[in-house]
Amino acid sequence: MKSGRILSWVALVLVIASCSLEPESPTDRFEISVFAKIRRDCTAFPCTIDLQGVTPFSWDNLYVFQSPEQRDEIEQVLKIRLSRYIEGSKYFVFLLNGVVVQEQRTSAGFEKPLRNEILFGNLAPSYVKVSATDRFLVHRSDEGGIVHYVLAEAANEP
Repeated sequence: MKSGRILSWVALVLVIASCSLEPESPTDRFEISVFAKIRRDCTAFPCTIDLQGVTPFSWDNLYVFQSPEQRDEIEQVLKIRLSRYIEGSKYFVFLLNGVVVQEQRTSAGFEKPLRNEILFGNLAPSYVKVSATDRFLVHRSDEGGIVHYVLAEAANEP
């Protein structure tokens, strides 16, 4: 009788624990893929890249939100309600034909860049909309001994 009761409690704890676990969410994948493309394609800086092929899914527009407190702004710009939001993250929201196909988040260095962080240099005011066909001029920066990369739309470069 006592062992049956213990098994019941163990089963209950396992059920509760499994309900409270968040499903795996995509993080860092886009930024890691862009970094890999820069390392592969850029032998000198500045260099020019596009973002085609850096994701395993199709998209035609990407919104990059880099400011630390932005949930309201993201929801207002995209006219969506975020399912999960973690303050202090950089958000990448991918759309295909106006429909969100993927949300990704990553750590962000708001006061200073993180090592190998990818920054979009033409934010207006705190986000940028990128087309899948845009080309970017990549600048390598070593600010304060922290190597990171700044992408600016190549069409906007002098």
